[in-house]
Amino acid sequence: MKQKEQKNSDLTIWNAFYFYPTAMRETDQFKREVIRYLKKLKPINCEFEELTAFLILRSSYNTEDSLEKIDIEKPETKEELASNFLSIVHEGLEKAYKKYLEVLTNRFLKEMKKNRELKEATNILTRKLALTREQKEEFTKDIYQLIETKAQYYYEVILNSKICISTIPEVKHSLIEIGEKKIGVYTEEPIINLLDEMILYNFAIKYTEKTNLILDQFVKFIKKVNTHLKKQKKKSSDIEELLDLLKGKSFEVMDNIFDIRRQIARQNRADSEIVSEVEGMESKELNDLITKISPKKSISKIVKLTDNATASLEEWFENIRKIELIEQVESEVAISEAFNVDIRNLFIQMELLRIWSDFFYDISYYTVKKGRVFDVEKIIYHDSIETDAILLVNEVFKTYKLPKSRVYALRGVSFEIRKGEFIAIMGPSGAGKTTMVNILTGLDTPDKGAVYLNGQNMALMDDTELTEFRRDQIGLIFQFYQLFAELTAIENVSMPAEMAGVAVKEAREKAQQILEIVDLGNFANQYPDKLSGGQQQRVAIARALVNDPSIVVADQLTGDLDSVTGMQIIGYLRKINSERGTTVLLVTHNKTVATQADRILTIEDGELIEEIDMKALRSAD
Repeated sequence: MKQKEQKNSDLTIWNAFYFYPTAMRETDQFKREVIRYLKKLKPINCEFEELTAFLILRSSYNTEDSLEKIDIEKPETKEELASNFLSIVHEGLEKAYKKYLEVLTNRFLKEMKKNRELKEATNILTRKLALTREQKEEFTKDIYQLIETKAQYYYEVILNSKICISTIPEVKHSLIEIGEKKIGVYTEEPIINLLDEMILYNFAIKYTEKTNLILDQFVKFIKKVNTHLKKQKKKSSDIEELLDLLKGKSFEVMDNIFDIRRQIARQNRADSEIVSEVEGMESKELNDLITKISPKKSISKIVKLTDNATASLEEWFENIRKIELIEQVESEVAISEAFNVDIRNLFIQMELLRIWSDFFYDISYYTVKKGRVFDVEKIIYHDSIETDAILLVNEVFKTYKLPKSRVYALRGVSFEIRKGEFIAIMGPSGAGKTTMVNILTGLDTPDKGAVYLNGQNMALMDDTELTEFRRDQIGLIFQFYQLFAELTAIENVSMPAEMAGVAVKEAREKAQQILEIVDLGNFANQYPDKLSGGQQQRVAIARALVNDPSIVVADQLTGDLDSVTGMQIIGYLRKINSERGTTVLLVTHNKTVATQADRILTIEDGELIEEIDMKALRSAD
């Protein structure tokens, strides 16, 4: 039987939807409903992938085939066809997505009504404020009504955060739906390059609008309560316990404000990125759209409000401290009705801020280079390749799925290190440095991409092959030395060589030679507890060199040392690099340490954002 020929795609549609990482059953149901609906349109392919807290759906069609299945007339132009086709696709997707969001919202409200921590805090507050039964019922009712309001905010933000881009490669035309705006553009550069920025950009528009409302209310009531606290000259045990409860809540609020600032910092960066990329596309329509819907003003307002909130919290802590210093504790101290009401409102606003922050905690600030989520072409990973590089890192991705969140540790990192180079990887905590080290050394495997050391793909080795390869090819130096306390310095250094099958006498002779290089020849028979921190780190360096590895990887090796000793240790690495030609990869968050390298690779938010040629800079100086 002759197989029907597969036709080429002439229309690709990208849809981005927010999803809730812990609601996997509901998310899977949503995916199934979408796929079931799209199958009626005969897509050539249809697949989902995650980007931060968004599901990216890509579906490709041969419109001639698809038109046989749907009841619309064939338009005169490809552009009109795309617009009409898109309306049909959206009809089913919109229905499935609204259903999904309603399920998520209802699930959240049920969880909040059962939330034991919220109930206990509410009970303590009502007791200490001596509320009547009617006041307590009203207070509890207000809390849950406002929670329902914020759940509706959440629904609106997410529903309006979806975006769609359809592309017709033949005529270089794209139709963009972002928020309530829809425009058609012609560009030489693929519009999909903007996908990741557009997702966060569009999300920021609604998120910042609602976040401003929530922050504004919090600032309003904490200022009111601060006014009352300044006048408070007496205290009782009830007031002490009340303030202790709210003080604990305040520390949570500080974390929530930090999370919000983190969100908007990423959104602000997305704003800058998208403006820059749109300028390069030379599309007036797209440029006008981005300018018109920019969330920059709302972001600036959030910055101002979070600054005000932080300042008010500092004043709040100072006022509480003054009350704590009042020595005499009265049996009973009356507080005004206005103070009572404002305390209740502040408690509610603290809870709402916490809930709002938790809603969007997992919408992180990571991007994919050039907006790519799906590979345009499937990359084939080989057991080995021919390369001049000692280490070749090719588009490495790594995501850790936790029970209630996702950690997008690496998002498309690529670089190479050549023989004899001294490279530093730098970045703040949480940037992805440790994940990068684990993958480079074969302690972990990438979700996508490949790492080739001396042309060998470590991810495709079995456990035995990998252990032997790592032992022979990689010298690891750790922050906390990892020396065996019961072995002398020379025994610690020679152990990897002995494990590789080198005779003990030969291994010890080699270990002694390397200890001489790091100026520890006279300490060969000392045990680690008799050595200083700097000396122990030098033993660790010697151990990393004993098998003549292709590369030495030093992970935060100066983190446990004082600055002077730390720089001395870096000096030994430079000496080994220059005299022995050993390739060194240094991982650090210390800029002073990093500048000693030949090149600095800066990782932030899971991607490589900058490369500095320090060797060239030193030569210029």
